[in-house]
Amino acid sequence: GVPIPGVPGVKFGLANTLGLIVLYMFGEKSFIQLGILRVLFSTLLRGIFLGIGFWLSLCGVLLSSLVVMLLKRITKMSPIGLSVGSATFHNIGQILALVFIIRSWGMIYWLPLMLLTGIPTGIITGMVSKMILTRFKKWRTHDYELYI
Repeated sequence: GVPIPGVPGVKFGLANTLGLIVLYMFGEKSFIQLGILRVLFSTLLRGIFLGIGFWLSLCGVLLSSLVVMLLKRITKMSPIGLSVGSATFHNIGQILALVFIIRSWGMIYWLPLMLLTGIPTGIITGMVSKMILTRFKKWRTHDYELYI
């Protein structure tokens, strides 16, 4: 992700834009594959494969992906809503992984700050996803249901 100046540890989830586009255009299997491959490649490139950062990213991606797929199946939530859900549960997944790794619930106190920053960034990435998906739908390159 792209770091947000002045807020340590907080990043825009711009990769989530691509994830949502893949979910709508190619389905759940491709969506999950992209998320896992993104974690594998990014941690390999940063030299943290199988380190704490790997597990935090993987848990965040898996939990957020499962929630987004469930929300997309059972609601008519827009890409913006799905993106906020993704950001929220990505943060929850990371905190739960950290609690498990360090065996302390003390990290749970970071969750409000993570959610406070994750929701607006989720809105922004959701808006970008929605604009791109709307453009693709207008061009009729793919046929998918887009709740706006």
